[in-house]
Amino acid sequence: GDEPVLLPDAGGRKLRKGSSLELRIEYERSSFADAAQEIRDASRVGLFIAKPIQEIDLLVESKQIAKNDFAIKANEANHTVTTEMLFTENTHLLALTPRMGALGSKLRVTVQYPDGLDKTLIWVPEYQKQWASSYRFAEPVAAPIGTRLLIEARYDNSAGNFANPNSPPVDVLAGEEQIDAWV
Repeated sequence: GDEPVLLPDAGGRKLRKGSSLELRIEYERSSFADAAQEIRDASRVGLFIAKPIQEIDLLVESKQIAKNDFAIKANEANHTVTTEMLFTENTHLLALTPRMGALGSKLRVTVQYPDGLDKTLIWVPEYQKQWASSYRFAEPVAAPIGTRLLIEARYDNSAGNFANPNSPPVDVLAGEEQIDAWV
């Protein structure tokens, strides 16, 4: 599994009265695993609740950047999907968590600053669902007002993609795959 997600010192998320937490846990047995072997869930959640008098200096939020209005034709080996997010307030990126599914093949995430400068944050030339992870930046990435987060994802829905769950390939509609940006 992934390493635990720890927020920066003095950082926190605001939970309002009546809030609920939603966890997404995916289970997938590897192709070489013994199907008769029992698998036990070892997931854990730890929350540190601030006292009412404690101040949170750094408010952390998650934003989902999804494009769910596309289809990938059967036997298309290099389908490109792009989307972006415009920052309307000064922000710092802490991490990105891409989810592209079994058909994902390549991923590039770039920030484009208002002055035109581009910076690649993530380049995954051989995306594999089973190795998907959160990419936590060593230092927060500044994203001032007017910065764009640009995402280019490529998908392989061909018979040549051994991770393709459909044999033979079939047309596939976009699903729950997305990028979570931690800002």
